[in-house]
Amino acid sequence: MSTKELRLIPAESAAQELLGYEVGEAMDGTGFCRFEIQPKHINSVGAVHGGFVGVLLDTASGATARLHLDRETFPPVITVSLTINYIAPAKSGRVIARGKVTGGGRKLLFVTSSLEDENGQMLATSNGVFRRVARKTEG
Repeated sequence: MSTKELRLIPAESAAQELLGYEVGEAMDGTGFCRFEIQPKHINSVGAVHGGFVGVLLDTASGATARLHLDRETFPPVITVSLTINYIAPAKSGRVIARGKVTGGGRKLLFVTSSLEDENGQMLATSNGVFRRVARKTEG
């Protein structure tokens, strides 16, 4: 977890508040999602549920896509597809997912992300496609 953090991005969803992860921007302009595993997050086999690992990777990927499009306005994106490769179980401590844009244009972006534990052990990776959408308006 050597990438230096630049800033945290304020929570925009009830899911983020419910699950308790943090989203931010690293010094290199990429997004990250970090999470502190607690006993309540552990399933019957002693690890964090794979779906939650997917949430962390999807969030880091989406944040990376949004930052790539515009660091100031952070335009919204939706996940078009996300493929996850599980490498090792997330069991305890702090984990962090980081994304990197690998291609795309103004509307579609390709992002690869990885989830590591606090010792730098790779836990999972993902490849995703994200599409820019209009910002939701009040009403």
